[in-house]
Amino acid sequence: MRLVCTQENLKKGLGITSRVSNGSTTLPVLNNILLKTEQSGLKLSSTNLEMGVNTWIRCKVEEEGGISVPAKTINDLVNNLPNDNITLTISFDDAKLKLVATDRYRLAEKEISIKGSVQKNIIVPNKTIQELAKILTNTDTQTISVYFTQNQVMFKTEDTELTSRLIDGQYPEYKAIVPVNFNTEIDLSVEDLSSAMRTAGIFTQTGNNVTLEFSEPDHLEISASSGDLGESKVNVSSSVKGDAGKIIFNHRYILDCLASVGTKNVTFRIVNENAPAVLVSKDLPGYVYLVMPIKV
Repeated sequence: MRLVCTQENLKKGLGITSRVSNGSTTLPVLNNILLKTEQSGLKLSSTNLEMGVNTWIRCKVEEEGGISVPAKTINDLVNNLPNDNITLTISFDDAKLKLVATDRYRLAEKEISIKGSVQKNIIVPNKTIQELAKILTNTDTQTISVYFTQNQVMFKTEDTELTSRLIDGQYPEYKAIVPVNFNTEIDLSVEDLSSAMRTAGIFTQTGNNVTLEFSEPDHLEISASSGDLGESKVNVSSSVKGDAGKIIFNHRYILDCLASVGTKNVTFRIVNENAPAVLVSKDLPGYVYLVMPIKV
């Protein structure tokens, strides 16, 4: 972010927003002021979660951007500048944000690009993430800012702030269970796989188990059986490379992945019938869905 403005205008805007930003010790991010370029001006925002204020100043925007900065620091800096035109420049190095969620049977990981340089692991309650997903589903916001302290996190969109506690402790070391080498890869469409899984699911017993039988070059059969309901066998259009074999999954775990991946095609990567399998998509870089097979 790079802009040119008068010291007087910037000082005035900071004075307005600083009065709302207070000395919070439980959530230090509330001591910050958000600076964001908008068209031909600079928007300054602050809140104490009871009251918020936005104000705009005229400036020449040379490079768009936004940043949250400590109110005291930016005020002290601007107050000591001469009463003249000043140039404000703020920059970040590109970085990655990795999101991971897991239970005993499956794991999902998504890596996305962000602007920032903080390296930190935090554990956010599942309920908070579910609420955040609902907020993002009902908004046109394309970006989200994340602020955190030692024990709290805030997610901020253009019109909504969501604050939550963080979970103490260390996240499980999951990398060791994610396979690196695979013996079989199966390319197929999300629609075809979803349909076959739902059909097979009608005939599953209490364990929701379905069997995938595969072989080169294009054989994939998804089946399930029940002594009371009968049997289902569905041949799915696919491209199979590697070893032939069988593997059993809880079909609901596969459907959960397919419902959220948001792409037309996926790739099943399989080691063997006893090792975790991975679902990925060429159209969704950085996404990995690991699912444990059912051992019988």
